[in-house]
Amino acid sequence: MNLTLDTFFKEIVDHQSISGTSLIISLYGDYLWTCGGGIWLGSLINSLEILGINQRVVRSSVFRLHKDGWLTISKVGRKSYYYLAQEKYNEVLSANKKIYHSENPVWNGKWNIIHTSLGPVNHCKDKLQYLRYKGFGCFDKDFFIQPYLKEMAQETKEEIIGKIPSAKIFQQAELFYDNFDIVENMINKSWDLSKIESEYNDFYSRFYPVFNMINSLGESSLTDEDAFKIRLLVIHFYRKIIIKDPDLPLELLPSNWPRKKTEKLTIDIYNQVHSKALNYLMNNGEAINGKLPLPSPNYYLRFGGLIK
Repeated sequence: MNLTLDTFFKEIVDHQSISGTSLIISLYGDYLWTCGGGIWLGSLINSLEILGINQRVVRSSVFRLHKDGWLTISKVGRKSYYYLAQEKYNEVLSANKKIYHSENPVWNGKWNIIHTSLGPVNHCKDKLQYLRYKGFGCFDKDFFIQPYLKEMAQETKEEIIGKIPSAKIFQQAELFYDNFDIVENMINKSWDLSKIESEYNDFYSRFYPVFNMINSLGESSLTDEDAFKIRLLVIHFYRKIIIKDPDLPLELLPSNWPRKKTEKLTIDIYNQVHSKALNYLMNNGEAINGKLPLPSPNYYLRFGGLIK
């Protein structure tokens, strides 16, 4: 292994608060989602131990994810194989669309609004988090807003009502104003864009040197194991930011918004390492019927088309 990369791996694991459960979800969403959906627990332990995540953390994280309905288990003899739960497929699919297939729809100046009485904040954290995940910002205690970028699918509306029965959904609402400062104040009140901007910039500062390291080493000098670790880490930390980004249209964002440069850096690194990283998992991951299956064809459509 290259000493500089060793230093990077050690620093990012030591100085970042990496949750075992979150890292495992990143692994399932990025790799296993497209390679059959499941893996032997021993393979999972070995794959994360090379990043310094000990097996005790992996076992407790898998147990928690199973308990919370994220993973299902199949046993063959003394071996346990963990699969992404069918109930979570839509959630992972939604996140993956945002991560790998970003869009820039045109805004017509109108808004989606949800009015709902959630009650005390400490009793409704899950519902607040759910609405934020759907791209809504909390403008006022009972009002949540989102720029109208496209027609909300009927199943999305039904899902929202199912999660929050008191929700009243309005689409294509118009805001009348004579000063754009009103809109800016509304945006700043509804979303903490400064925090998201800071996280994008921190990501860029942390991973741009990795991009330079790969280029200076040459892709041929990069081991499959190093490629696996880089890919998992870059997509893990990118995912943590992107799922919080409300995808506001450009006219509602601060100037020099760093998402595009961060996205480009992620794509550049991903293209450099994805093939060798996949080799590592194929050669070291065990599925219930033997080797992990090859990725599905749509895997190569990520980020506008992966370089094979």
